[in-house]
This record gives sequence, structure tokens and C-alpha cells, in this order.
Amino acid sequence: MAKQEDVSFFVYPTDAEEKDQAYAVFRFAKENGIARPQYIDEDGTVWRWDNKGGGRHDGHRLIRTSIKYNRNARDRARRLDQSLTQADFEEAWPGKGSDLFRAEQERQKELFANRQPDEDIDHYWSLNSGGFHVSNNLRRQDSSANRSEGDRGVPHELEQAAYMLAETKADQVRLQGPRFAPGSSVELVYNGGKATLKYLLPKFNAVLNGVDIFNQGQSGSTLDNALNAIPDTSETDLGRHLGNGISNGLKSAYKNGKEAVDLNGISTL
Repeated sequence: MAKQEDVSFFVYPTDAEEKDQAYAVFRFAKENGIARPQYIDEDGTVWRWDNKGGGRHDGHRLIRTSIKYNRNARDRARRLDQSLTQADFEEAWPGKGSDLFRAEQERQKELFANRQPDEDIDHYWSLNSGGFHVSNNLRRQDSSANRSEGDRGVPHELEQAAYMLAETKADQVRLQGPRFAPGSSVELVYNGGKATLKYLLPKFNAVLNGVDIFNQGQSGSTLDNALNAIPDTSETDLGRHLGNGISNGLKSAYKNGKEAVDLNGISTL
């Protein structure tokens, strides 16, 4: 978890003299245990001093704050052996692992880049309790609320399914794998006039399953092609079956969510 500190903001220094002055303020804050200054440039990007990578100010240089927090969270996860590596992805997805690993890194960067100054990027399933440093397990949360919660422990199994979180690296890296289109829960396979819905993941939010199925009916989709080849009988009325599937999915999701609220005071929806 990358915690948001109390901060004071200044205008980003644009020349050598301004950077010297900014670093002097940073040193004073660090030595006296007060809020470290951060700097906002004309594009609204927030920067801060960092002592990794070298720089002429005692080895410090200004880097984007989002990169700093992302790096801190990543390094802590590595120390606890709770991060996923490129090798993990390649083992689970031979030939695709490198691309999928890069896509996962980009999703993490985006989360930190969109973080607001009063927010933390929090691990929903904490690293100390066995959660992994992956985009599925990262969320933006108000800093004060996050700090008041403490370690939430292992999530209920319904929440693990809703957030697509796993107990082992092998399972987690599979959940972090390809983003299937549409969604990542079902696909429609048809051959010789027979359409079959293939579930790609055994545990997933029932509502999203229904939505994914429904979205396959958009104009020009695979579903249209399949419908043209399927005789119009009550047994092959996909519209009725899909409607029932969505309705039943919503009922099931509501029931599961209510059970989670009753048990933990929290909802998976």
C-alpha cells in the first residue's frame, strides 16, 4: 500500500536557480520532520524529490509523484515476494507472457497516475495477509479512510471472486491474463449452426457474465452470424435464454451481495 503523506504544494521549478531553492526547502522539511514539498507543473502533473537514479542535488532529482508511489509499492511487494514477474506470466501464458506482463504494468501505472492528492493506492487484500501487488488488487481510496482501517485480513471468498483475486501466484497470473473481448468471462462459439456459450473463468461476477452475453448481440457481432444459421425454434431462442440468464444473474448477484453484507458488513457489488 502506498500511503499518502501530508503534503504542501509549490510551483514546479523551471530553471537551475529555482531547483536549488526547491531542494533547499526539501532538505529543511526532511531534516525537521515536516511535510515534504511537492510541485505542480503547468500541465497539472505533481512532482517530488527522489534519491534514486542520481541527480546533482546530493543524488536527488525530481520525478513524478505517481512513479514514486508506484515504485514504493512495487519494491515493498518484491521484498514480501508478493509481486508477479514476467517469468510468472510467461509460464502461465507461453508466447504471450511478455506482452501480458507489460499490459499489467501499464494498468498499474495508470492507477497511480490517476490518483488524487488526498487518496492512497491501497491493496484491497493486503500484502501482509497474502494479497498480491497486481492491478486487480489495487484501488484508489480516501487517505483518511484507508489509514483508519488497518489490515482487513483475507477477503471473503465472494469478494475474492468479485475482484478476481487468487490465493496463489499461478492462479492470480491467470486472472491477470488476456482481457478477452467482450469482457473476460464468456465467449460465443458457433459451428455449423450450433451456438455454445463458453465460460472462460469458473468464478466471476454473475452480473458481468450476463452483461457480456447481452453485449454479444450488438449489430454485426458473432451472435448475429450465429442467429442467421440457427433454426427459429423454442429450444434455440437465444434471446429468451439470454434474457433469463441476465435476470437470474442479477438475482444471484443480489443474493450473494446480501449474504456478504450480512456476514461482513460489506458488499461485493
